[in-house]
Amino acid sequence: MVFAFLGGMLFSLIHALLCIKFKANQVISGVVINILAMALTEFLTKQINASIFGAASNKFVLGVSARITVPVLSEIPVLGAVFTNLYPFEIVIVVIAFIAWFVLYKTRFGLHLRACGDNPHAVDAAGIKVGRVRLIAVMASGAFSGLGGICFAYSISANFSSNIYSGYGYLAIAALIFGNWKIMPTLFACLFFGIARSTGYEIVKILGMPSTFQDLVMLLPYVLTLLMLVFFSKKNHSPRALGEIYDKGAR
Repeated sequence: MVFAFLGGMLFSLIHALLCIKFKANQVISGVVINILAMALTEFLTKQINASIFGAASNKFVLGVSARITVPVLSEIPVLGAVFTNLYPFEIVIVVIAFIAWFVLYKTRFGLHLRACGDNPHAVDAAGIKVGRVRLIAVMASGAFSGLGGICFAYSISANFSSNIYSGYGYLAIAALIFGNWKIMPTLFACLFFGIARSTGYEIVKILGMPSTFQDLVMLLPYVLTLLMLVFFSKKNHSPRALGEIYDKGAR
């Protein structure tokens, strides 16, 4: 988890370099970096497997995290299920969400960061370096992305490969939009998508349906995304400077 955190932070510097230093289009940079990450992961996995194990495979055994059950709380009717068979990093993710909320809404840096997303020229006029604030934000997002990636990989499959994520990173973007760019609503949106995915698999097991139906269940989070987009898109208010390249000379 530590190396995933650091690796994600370092990899995000590519995005920061392109968008902050060279003022590249943020959407194009993001898409290209995602493609690069997948290709680089598969390439390095093959190289490592070939040099250490003598087989150029794009998979390796990662293992699955042990689970814990919280005493007393797990015995509460209905609600106790939330505290049963927990992955340790689930607690870490919730704690990080609360810390991020505190930093964004209760600290001076959080105020600067939110202002850089809404009115970066006003931030610059106040004598604060917009590029530095955005660089820290990009590095933090990269670090948390790396942490989220390893938590996901370490919970669903003992065999890691570059295609296990199945586009769930884009669902995280959808959750951010549904959360109206606020941390706590975004956390609940992510939980909603996760529950939808897990519920689908449980339905397949309970009904004794063939394993081929599990592929159909994979569509459930995306279907819910489309439905939520229809009903909630008009209520979303993104930061005013979202995706805009900051040009100090244009102030």
